[in-house]
Amino acid sequence: MYLLTEGETERLYFQTFIAQYGCHDVTVARGRSSDPLRLVSEAIQARLPNPDTWVVLDAELHDSDPTRQRRFHKALRHAARYDIRMAIAEPCFEAWLLSHLDLHKDYRFKQTSAYFSTLLEQKAGLVYQKSHYAADYFVRADRLAIARQSPVGRRGLSHLIECLLNRADSFTQRP
Repeated sequence: MYLLTEGETERLYFQTFIAQYGCHDVTVARGRSSDPLRLVSEAIQARLPNPDTWVVLDAELHDSDPTRQRRFHKALRHAARYDIRMAIAEPCFEAWLLSHLDLHKDYRFKQTSAYFSTLLEQKAGLVYQKSHYAADYFVRADRLAIARQSPVGRRGLSHLIECLLNRADSFTQRP
């Protein structure tokens, strides 16, 4: 399995997840661009040795700019054509992290990642920076069980977690 992430936040989360659960044959890489169409193109190139390929990105970046929105929808069509799986955080990955803390709380409202970052620090009591945060706090089995039920993960993130758990080697309790 090959995961291509839009940013460092996502890469850190999934690398921590894979290490904690001992997932086999999974590679995580950060994409060279945050543009959804470029990410999908990069994933297509990586797909040959990795038939189970995922792109992890935010929906947030594509709402305000019509050009980015068109590229986002084109990326979705392109991914489907080449059998690339998509895991889209709505509206951003910070909302996905928040979903690990509140059972059934719907964080899919239009706010920036900066807003969600502040809320995340308040609720978790952690210092949060996109490229450096305590990802192990979020990938605990009890927190994953909460997040997998969240509406934030409905566009592929919860399914990606399930696929990774199917590759897991060891964990004390399955979320």
